[in-house]
Amino acid sequence: MEPSTCAGAASTISSASASASASACASASASASISSTSHTVTSPIASSTTSISLATATTANTTCKRLSKAEKRALKTELMKGRRQMWRQREREKHKQKVHQRHVERESKLNAMTPEERASFEAKVKEERDRLYHECCKQTARVQSAFEGGLRVAIDLSYGHMMTHKEQASLSRQLSRCWGINRRASAPVSLHFTALDSCPPACLPKDNDHLIWKVHCVGAEVADHFSRDELVFLSPDADSVLLELDQSKVYVIGGLVDSSVQKATSLRRADGLGVASARLPLNEFGTVAHQRLPLTLPAVLEILVGVNHDKDWAKAIETAVPLRQAKRSEVVPRRQRRAMTRAGIAKTWERSSAKSSTGGTGGNQDDDKEEDEGEGESNLSDESDEGSSDVDDQAAEIDDN
Repeated sequence: MEPSTCAGAASTISSASASASASACASASASASISSTSHTVTSPIASSTTSISLATATTANTTCKRLSKAEKRALKTELMKGRRQMWRQREREKHKQKVHQRHVERESKLNAMTPEERASFEAKVKEERDRLYHECCKQTARVQSAFEGGLRVAIDLSYGHMMTHKEQASLSRQLSRCWGINRRASAPVSLHFTALDSCPPACLPKDNDHLIWKVHCVGAEVADHFSRDELVFLSPDADSVLLELDQSKVYVIGGLVDSSVQKATSLRRADGLGVASARLPLNEFGTVAHQRLPLTLPAVLEILVGVNHDKDWAKAIETAVPLRQAKRSEVVPRRQRRAMTRAGIAKTWERSSAKSSTGGTGGNQDDDKEEDEGEGESNLSDESDEGSSDVDDQAAEIDDN
């Protein structure tokens, strides 16, 4: 082979090896860029491969990311919201079916009536509708009158920062129940929601329904809106007892829902403001387990509404306080219960021993006592006959001797 040919072949081999090494470096750099995002790749192909791998890695990291408690709570809330919507949709469908069924039954009932019976039936229906309408108008007038000048009851909503998200949602539901109780009461009160400016939105009813209620919505604090001489904070930890409602006072209910009871919260706030405080007479008039039992907002408002109607504390407390919080009946002490149990076991043991000693044929004494008098007399006569025969036998033996 000629030297020029050998040199050309050598140059070709060296260029091929150089290109191979360059491609190897490119692939290595591409793999390095895939494994680490800090490396820079100049090759277009390697850059596209790197971007695809980075996108895949980002998706994998997002999918496998460990959720925090707040994120889990948010997901659970969304899931429950969807389930609630589905449940409401099913309930609407059921309600529509029931309404349709009632219409069908009513039409079939009317078709089966004579013209006179139908006219009488429709007159009774109209009379009932008019009665309900007039009752609704009277109740609306009572609520309006109480709204303008009734007994003032304020719910202090300045405790929002002391509650968890779950407790705030519970407070929102309790406010709705309070409005329902006052709206249906025979003697409604003038209800005030105070400290709305500092109240978290989660504590308020959904969709701001309280704005359309017959409720005084006050943005300021309760001590700034009312005169402090008129305020009476209701607290289960107060020493004084509320025995009579005064129309000139404003009774303040603390808008605090605390699963782990935070004692003396309302009392400390009342002492800090320098206003009066009192507790409900749960132990004096009601069958409540503890005189300082913390109650929910609807329960406290229901007691005040009931007393405002007929001045009967016992009836109002019995109606508002749940049965699970009522005072338990007098129980037998443990020592006495144990003695009674031992006596019962001993009596059972004596009966079983008596049966086993008689071979299972004889009855116990209690069974013998329950027998008729005639049977008792016959047994006695039989025993006396047996006794007399034994005496005669013994006398005969003596004579023979």
